[in-house]
Amino acid sequence: MLSLTKALRLFLIPFRVLKGLVFNRRSFLHQTGWIKSQVDGRPLAVDGESVPWMNYPIISFLRERIPADAIVFEFGAGASTEFFAKYGERVVSIEHDALWFKEVKESLPENVVLEHVPLDAGDTYPSFITEHPESFDLVIVDGRRRVDCFSRAIESLSVRGCIVLDDSNRRRYRQAFQMAEQSGFRYIHFEGMKPRGRGIARATIFYRDQNCFAI
Repeated sequence: MLSLTKALRLFLIPFRVLKGLVFNRRSFLHQTGWIKSQVDGRPLAVDGESVPWMNYPIISFLRERIPADAIVFEFGAGASTEFFAKYGERVVSIEHDALWFKEVKESLPENVVLEHVPLDAGDTYPSFITEHPESFDLVIVDGRRRVDCFSRAIESLSVRGCIVLDDSNRRRYRQAFQMAEQSGFRYIHFEGMKPRGRGIARATIFYRDQNCFAI
């Protein structure tokens, strides 16, 4: 049976959490932009910058390490598209959802090429990246059919190219790790909360020697 003191402490925990994390402007939730993302209903940094719907550790890493001359390809458009356009030289992004495509397209900068590629068009969605004559320094796999997209991404990388796979802890993406190892990639995991998220999420960067992140 709980003592009165312990019962009182348990009762006070929610209030301490609210005070320490929600009402404290210096808390993790405020400083990362998590609170702002909740209020605005979209992934944002504390200063209002659009950020990817990925965990905060990898957002910080990408913000610091993306080369200014990087050519980026993105499977799955959104707030992340603005983010990569800000830190890289140019972004090619595809989106399968027609309504979301129209909404995202309205606010994109000039260094982004956004294409609507439906999922019901055979192998067109994952293979779209291979239709470009150029190679990419960074490929973001954060849309649909991620294992297929990952496979095509390997074919389309520059010498310094890296791949970011979001939600990489999901069992259905294990095959991507096998492909990467067979192609000579190493990888590093990033884990933490996402904007508007509640639990721990994982994203993984796959890289080889002389990669664009200098790791």
